[in-house]
Order: sequence, then C-alpha cells, then structure tokens
Amino acid sequence: GAISANEYHGCSPSFCDVKSSNGNTISSLLPKHQEVKKAALLLCYPSPLCSFAMEETQSFIDCGGRMVIIVGEFKGLTGSLPFEKLLKRKCRILSRFRCLHWGTDAAEITIWFKPEGEELKSEMGSASLLQAV
Repeated sequence: GAISANEYHGCSPSFCDVKSSNGNTISSLLPKHQEVKKAALLLCYPSPLCSFAMEETQSFIDCGGRMVIIVGEFKGLTGSLPFEKLLKRKCRILSRFRCLHWGTDAAEITIWFKPEGEELKSEMGSASLLQAV
C-alpha cells in the first residue's frame, strides 16, 4: 500500500490496499447502504482527543455500515470520549481481544456491530461480550 503520514503514527506503511478518507468523510469513499453492509471500518489507534474517529464512525454508520473494528484503548490513549459514547449508543460489542505483544499500554482489539434499526444505550460493561485468551 501507499505510505501516508499523520502526526500521531508517522509514515507507517499499510500491508494491504487501504482506503483513506484523508480528512474527508468516509461517505465519499463508500457506496450507500448495499455493499457497505458487507464492509468493516477498521480504526487502528485513532489519534487521542481528536474528532476524526467519531466523525468517520458516524459517517460509516450513516452510510449503512454495521461493523467497526478498533485497535486501541478505551478510556485511554486513543479516540475520544464522544467517540466512545457513540459506539456505546449505536453499537453492541461482539468481541474483545487483548493485544498481548503491543508495548506497555492497555491496547486491545474490539469488534462492534450495529444492530439494524436499533439505538442502544448500554454501558461497555453490560454489553454482550466474548472474551478471548
């Protein structure tokens, strides 16, 4: 894939072709409602205290997207509180995996799914959760 840079991740290259919004909304990259339901939004360590993760996730959901995969920390060094609230309100957590060899932080992979036509208000602790070792 092409190398792109941002102030938080530097010039780390991707290992496959990754569509990037480059500051535009994800809706400009995805077709509406049909094929997007088969796609997943992958956010790997979204920059902290930045609106990008929340805006792109909301745009993805608005286009009909239902699966969001996040590598990072909840209530930690990635994303923002509004982003976390959006996920808790719109999605249900399906799986959660610890990143055992990912530095010294509390990184994990979480997989979220938006049920069709539902607005959820559960807290992360009370959500449906599958633990993996």
